[in-house]
Amino acid sequence: MSAALRIQSVSLRNYRCFSEQEGVSLAFDSGHLALVGQNNSGKTAALRAIYELQGFWIALSQPGFLRGSDVPARAVSLNFREVPEADDVFCDLNDRPLRIGVAFAANIELTMPYVKKLDLTWRRDGFVDIVCELNSGGERGALSIQNGDELADVWQATDQSGTSILVPNLHRALAHLISCQYLPPTRNLVNAGGGSHFGLNLGSNFISLWNLHKTNGPKAGARAARETEALIGEIFGFPDLQINATNNGTDLQLLYGRHVRRIGELGHGVAQFIITIISLTFTKPALLLFDEPEIGLHPALQVRLLTKIVELTGAQLIFATHSMGLARAMAPANTLVFRHDGKSSSAIPLRSRTPNLAEFLGEMSYSSWREIGCDTVLLVEGVTDVPVITHFVGLLRKHMKVVVLPMGGSELIKTQDVSQIKELTRLADKVAVLVDSEKQGYNEDIHQHRKNFLAQMALLQISAHALERRAIENYFPERVIQEVIGSSSRALMEFENIKNSGAGWGKGDIHQIAARMELDDLKDTDLLRFLNAL
Repeated sequence: MSAALRIQSVSLRNYRCFSEQEGVSLAFDSGHLALVGQNNSGKTAALRAIYELQGFWIALSQPGFLRGSDVPARAVSLNFREVPEADDVFCDLNDRPLRIGVAFAANIELTMPYVKKLDLTWRRDGFVDIVCELNSGGERGALSIQNGDELADVWQATDQSGTSILVPNLHRALAHLISCQYLPPTRNLVNAGGGSHFGLNLGSNFISLWNLHKTNGPKAGARAARETEALIGEIFGFPDLQINATNNGTDLQLLYGRHVRRIGELGHGVAQFIITIISLTFTKPALLLFDEPEIGLHPALQVRLLTKIVELTGAQLIFATHSMGLARAMAPANTLVFRHDGKSSSAIPLRSRTPNLAEFLGEMSYSSWREIGCDTVLLVEGVTDVPVITHFVGLLRKHMKVVVLPMGGSELIKTQDVSQIKELTRLADKVAVLVDSEKQGYNEDIHQHRKNFLAQMALLQISAHALERRAIENYFPERVIQEVIGSSSRALMEFENIKNSGAGWGKGDIHQIAARMELDDLKDTDLLRFLNAL
């Protein structure tokens, strides 16, 4: 359930390898986030930060953390998760405090002043200083929260002068950060003794938990286990797959067709894939922090793994990777590039030009996709459309035959420059194009430059389609939107522009909404008919 004020970003300064001057900022309102860079550039430090600070997010989410104090500094006695010594998280270039910024954005129009950012200074003596930055300008130190109801859209507060101020319901706004799961690069959860690592069960504990859910637990757990087996069987072509604990409870055994295999007999990448899916079957985090998901996997399976995990958990994804192709495929609108100058790390948004479409295919190792039967490149208009259409393609079980690329917006459509698309026809067996209509009503025709673009595609013998509704998000059903965003949100009308809709959600939410959709949600639509024909 969303809050009236949602989390927009988290910034860190003086945290591990990030200095006070450079810092790093992670955005949560632009879909999945990819962290790209060389080894030791700071990707893992940024990724793990959200997990390591989990105890702090829980403390901050309580109304009492901000309530009723004339002194903004609070003593905080917390252990960082999976950190041996608290000093480890402070940058060792100086002796200054850790600085955390949590920014918020409004889902609805608010007429009263509200807190748009919390600036928290975590001193090395264990005290935290809090400054609240308002949307109307100015800063406040201590706030007295009058209503800290966990179910309220926002909390009512007053500052020291008695002025009323709205505060994000931190219990709801920070739920995303509290419910996070970090997946380390090495995911050998079976042959690792027992216990847990980053909150994941290891060895005999991992196997026992799977066995419990599958055979001895409630029906819901058994059903989830069978769905997971079916999912894994579909991906790898293992008919009627069953995954069982061995009699001594020390290993997993796979039965499919006439084959019986211990999980260690499978290829490393396949085993890692299966173990990752199983470990997330019952946790369902809201935010998944995935370190190097590409390890041991074919390029096509890298995208498939991340896509299926998003479908399985409904989580937003932040992942660290060495693959620019994977970053562009999964987080085309939200990628940070990391570097280390020998002293500290920094990260900047990927603002360089979008590569031409042929270069893009090269970054994604398209030749490797063709080796496993991929024969179609589907171009969609915007970068936020890529994970949505990739999910729908997966539902149609065309994920190994179709790769989805963004055209980077409407520029190619407006300029009628189809040379890049023409080049794709030389590299790919089939090319198809899906664009928005941008119509504002039933009786309105699409713009002339879109008509001309579709005519150019016809001359190239490329299957191209302009949606009957305004855009892809106009196909999202209200049931799913409210399940993901909250009961106060609504679906768009068929030709309504999301920017001015006041529907309670935006472009940054569409990947999470789409991940919960099924084929029945697209039944009898032109969008489904087009994708079916690929």
